[in-house]
Amino acid sequence: MNEILSQRLSSKKWYQNSQKEVKDFFEKKLDDSIIKYLSEIQDENEFSDVLNLQKIWKEEDVFGTVFKIRNKGNNQVVAVKSINWIEGNNPLARGIILAKTNKDELYLLLEKKFNLIIFKNEIKSFGIAYPDFSEGKLIKLPQKISTAVGNKNIIKFWDLGYVYADSNLIAGKSNLFAVSIDIESIETIDKDKIEIVKIDKIDELIEFSHDNYLVAIVSKLRSKKIIWTENGLTIPQKKF
Repeated sequence: MNEILSQRLSSKKWYQNSQKEVKDFFEKKLDDSIIKYLSEIQDENEFSDVLNLQKIWKEEDVFGTVFKIRNKGNNQVVAVKSINWIEGNNPLARGIILAKTNKDELYLLLEKKFNLIIFKNEIKSFGIAYPDFSEGKLIKLPQKISTAVGNKNIIKFWDLGYVYADSNLIAGKSNLFAVSIDIESIETIDKDKIEIVKIDKIDELIEFSHDNYLVAIVSKLRSKKIIWTENGLTIPQKKF
């Protein structure tokens, strides 16, 4: 364990009050990235006291914790469970592609994918692990996406901040983004892998979408006036 992180962790009362087997787990099985994240958890905040860490586990790319927390309002003590990514708070990004044809037709491109968690085919925002960002810009599309859309260069990139998938359980967050590309024709898109949606059909898409990231992305695009609704129609910025 990194010495500075060890000192920071040891200064926490919740760590001092944790069982020996929990502390041994820190010494033997945890990476510095996890220890850094946990060492930033304060002993108390405005609403609660963190009493101790009851349990911690690690498997593959995630780790889980069970903290014993006391509510300052009613003095009730509860066990709070959470899951996080080993590589940090936000190793994932979710985004959409806005594609403009040479006829100035604008489309929203989404991913067609079989979800191994719910065992269903889904139309959703693109998921990117460890995205290639530089100075706030996505330099290139990941290969699986660029191949499906025809290896197009990114014209514009929008950083839309981040969201928590479920902050009651998962501490990790996901960055959100949108990019625009130019295409000759919509016929160049691989329709087996990509869902093509006309820009004026976004409201219909969102109404039936179960992808919380997609809903968040479209909401943020609207709040930034990148797209907006006027007279019942979704309208993009004039310049992409």
